[in-house]
Amino acid sequence: MCFFEIGDGKGTLLQFDYEHPPRPPKPNQLWHLGKIVFNKTYWQTVPKGRV
Repeated sequence: MCFFEIGDGKGTLLQFDYEHPPRPPKPNQLWHLGKIVFNKTYWQTVPKGRV
Protein backbone atom coordinates (compact mmCIF):
# COMPACT_ATOMS: atom_id res chain seq x y z
CA MET A 1 0.00 0.00 0.00
CA CYS A 2 1.45 3.35 -1.04
CA PHE A 3 0.13 6.87 -0.61
CA PHE A 4 0.92 9.29 -3.42
CA GLU A 5 0.72 13.06 -3.26
CA ILE A 6 -0.71 14.37 -6.51
CA GLY A 7 -0.48 18.05 -5.59
CA ASP A 8 -3.03 20.80 -5.07
CA GLY A 9 -4.07 19.19 -1.75
CA LYS A 10 -4.98 15.87 -3.37
CA GLY A 11 -3.60 12.37 -3.06
CA THR A 12 -4.32 8.78 -3.99
CA LEU A 13 -3.64 5.29 -2.67
CA LEU A 14 -2.11 2.44 -4.64
CA GLN A 15 -2.71 -1.19 -3.61
CA PHE A 16 -1.53 -4.18 -5.60
CA ASP A 17 -0.04 -7.65 -5.43
CA TYR A 18 1.73 -9.90 -7.91
CA GLU A 19 -1.50 -11.37 -9.26
CA HIS A 20 -3.50 -8.16 -9.73
CA PRO A 21 -2.27 -5.01 -11.48
CA PRO A 22 -2.61 -1.69 -9.63
CA ARG A 23 -5.76 0.32 -10.20
CA PRO A 24 -5.44 3.62 -8.34
CA PRO A 25 -8.61 5.48 -7.37
CA LYS A 26 -9.16 9.02 -8.55
CA PRO A 27 -7.13 11.59 -6.62
CA ASN A 28 -9.05 13.51 -3.98
CA GLN A 29 -8.58 15.40 -0.74
CA LEU A 30 -9.63 12.43 1.44
CA TRP A 31 -6.56 10.39 0.41
CA HIS A 32 -4.38 13.42 1.11
CA LEU A 33 -5.81 13.70 4.65
CA GLY A 34 -5.41 9.93 5.11
CA LYS A 35 -1.71 10.24 4.29
CA ILE A 36 -1.30 13.03 6.83
CA VAL A 37 -3.00 10.96 9.55
CA PHE A 38 -0.92 7.90 8.65
CA ASN A 39 2.31 9.91 8.84
CA LYS A 40 1.37 11.36 12.25
CA THR A 41 0.36 7.98 13.76
CA TYR A 42 2.91 5.68 12.10
CA TRP A 43 5.13 5.09 15.14
CA GLN A 44 2.13 4.56 17.43
CA THR A 45 0.49 2.00 15.13
CA VAL A 46 3.53 -0.01 14.10
CA PRO A 47 4.61 -2.58 16.71
CA LYS A 48 7.84 -1.68 18.47
CA GLY A 49 10.82 -3.78 17.45
CA ARG A 50 12.91 -5.55 20.03
CA VAL A 51 16.68 -5.70 19.82
